[in-house]
Amino acid sequence: MAISAGQGTGKASKADSVLPSVNRVSRQRLADQIISELQTAITSGELKVGDKLPPEPVLMERFGVGRSTVREAVRALVHSGVLRVQVGDGTYVSATPSAGDTLTDKIGRASVAELFDVRRAFEMSVASLAARNRSDKDMKRLREAASACEDAAEHDDPEAFVEADYRFHMEVAAATKNTLLVDLYGELRGAVRTMMREQPDVTDVISHHALALHTKLLKALQDKDSRAAERIWAATPNPYTVNR
Repeated sequence: MAISAGQGTGKASKADSVLPSVNRVSRQRLADQIISELQTAITSGELKVGDKLPPEPVLMERFGVGRSTVREAVRALVHSGVLRVQVGDGTYVSATPSAGDTLTDKIGRASVAELFDVRRAFEMSVASLAARNRSDKDMKRLREAASACEDAAEHDDPEAFVEADYRFHMEVAAATKNTLLVDLYGELRGAVRTMMREQPDVTDVISHHALALHTKLLKALQDKDSRAAERIWAATPNPYTVNR
């Protein structure tokens, strides 16, 4: 998620004057430290709701970090509702951070590799339960979503692929017939979808594995073979780690 370098308002200059006093970050996970510094600036009143963050290059210079680290920190704060992106303009403070981290906050700050490790563990239970509880209508929706993924891959359309893949896995979750599980899974899958949109290199790697994975899962769910469905995910490597 890029921060717009377009023309700012008067409030942007205020944010610009606040951030130079922030210490350059080091040692602990850089994105987390940037998040903490920005949250402190907001809760202290140095940055107020409605203020605009300076452009991405300025943030990189102020914190002494690279572009990807700044984007990761900003993305997490957007995901938690503290910041908002106004397309074509820039990133603004939209709320004061809450005292404690929510699950959504933590998911939003996770790295791609961390998300996929957690996802894989979660998917094992989701797929197993879906295989036991799925209906014929579930299978129809799953096949439609899988077909949409294939079409997107054939047309080299990453955005369509991300959406179709998200739909497929949410349909698997829906087939469990457990509404709490669907809600929890939706939080995780939403973060995965966001990262796939923002990191095309990760999406490219995942797309090579996803179609084969869908085919295997469809068969296990069609057969109502919960053990096979679980084993499929247990044997699936973290594609981000493999690509590193």
